This record gives sequence, C-alpha cells and structure tokens, in this order.
Amino acid sequence: MDLDDLARWARSKGLPLPRVLAHHVACLHGFERVWNYRSAARAGGAANVRPAEESDVWGLVLEVDLETLELIDRKEGHPGRYSRGDEPLPVALCQEDRTVQAWVYQVTEAYIRPETIPPARAYLDLIIQSAIRHAFPSEALEALKATPCRG
Repeated sequence: MDLDDLARWARSKGLPLPRVLAHHVACLHGFERVWNYRSAARAGGAANVRPAEESDVWGLVLEVDLETLELIDRKEGHPGRYSRGDEPLPVALCQEDRTVQAWVYQVTEAYIRPETIPPARAYLDLIIQSAIRHAFPSEALEALKATPCRG
C-alpha cells in the first residue's frame, strides 16, 4: 500500500488521516502477486496475492492504531471485495531479520476473475514508485517493472 495514496483517499472521503506509527519492508513467503481483480477505481486490474510455493511478495507492514485499521478496511472494501481473513499471516521483516504476524488483504472469491486483468499504467507506477521509495530488493522491483499494463 502506498502511504500517500492512502492519505489522499482519506482526504477525498472527508475521513481522518491515517496514523501510521511505523512501517517495515516485508516479504510474504509462499505467495505470489496476481492481477485477477477488476477495479473500477483503478481503471484496470488491482493487485491480489495467492498462495504459490517458491514465490515471494514484497510489501509494507504498517503498524497502525485501531482507527487507521478501520480506515484501511474501508478503503479495501473489507470484508466484501478484499478481506484480511480470519487470522494474520507470518511475514518476514527484511531489515530486522524477524517474522511478525500481519493482516494480508486478499480479494474475496466472489470478485476473483479467471483471467489476468492488467493494471492501468498509473496504478502500476504508483506501486513501483512506492517500492523504490521504500528500497524494495532489486528483484522485487524488476518483477514489478516487468508487469504488463494497460496504457
């Protein structure tokens, strides 16, 4: 999740700005990023993750207060379109060499499409710029840059 994008979204809805107490670059082992959800707001595919042996997904773990967790839930459409599931998943914090439990949002079954839906260029660029800003590993950044997109 891009922190600036989250703040823009909150402002656009007249909601309180998110309070991110800390953020950490992290790796979700045994999952892959897929583009199997069509987002009208993003004008194309939106990111999802699904289990996949020998794969990793890099992202940010956010430490937030309860109000911000509820804000993120609302933005992600939890529990309708995306759900953070019943239990947090183990994620590896790369700069701290430790594993923590974190909520991971995944598209709900009702909204998963069988085909790949390429993301819009603007959305993919948002994800790439966030990966650059937070110094994701080069292989994670290169994989994002290689993602086919619309426009």
